Amino acid sequence: MRRAKQRAKVVPRRHNSMQRKEYRAALAVLGISIVGAAKVLGVSPRSAQRYAAGELIPSTVARLVRLAIAYRIPADTIKAAGEKPLHTRVRARDG
Repeated sequence: MRRAKQRAKVVPRRHNSMQRKEYRAALAVLGISIVGAAKVLGVSPRSAQRYAAGELIPSTVARLVRLAIAYRIPADTIKAAGEKPLHTRVRARDG
């Protein structure tokens, strides 16, 4: 019988992937903490902590952080752009 070769699981590195060090450095450049990043990026504080600890960072988060740095967009502007306009949050009163 032939033995099947055991292959190590290799996770391909995507072009959009971001490593822990890059994520932490990006937060420093943007001037926000990990908890502040959660608010700006629209994720839970625990998710932001996981990204900083080395878990897989979604490509959308990586892309947003890189664009903010590349175009020098302040963190408060990113948050404001992601919020819903006031008129969609307030319900109209009857009568």
